Amino acid sequence: MWWVSSQRSIQRSVVSAMELVNQHGFASVAFPVIGGGTGGTQADRALTWMLQSLERVESNAAVTVVQYSRR
Repeated sequence: MWWVSSQRSIQRSVVSAMELVNQHGFASVAFPVIGGGTGGTQADRALTWMLQSLERVESNAAVTVVQYSRR
């Protein structure tokens, strides 16, 4: 059985990861588009949900979201 992403699961994943980034004092972090591949959510929708979560998280870390594109 495959994991199926949802808005809640994607946003909670981002918040949880950022909590760890802050706890460990990391200067930067990179994310793939969570849930936008095998998770079953359209990549643009998943990216929007991720960015919404990142806007609400306070952090000094530089955040990069990496989006895979097929050529």
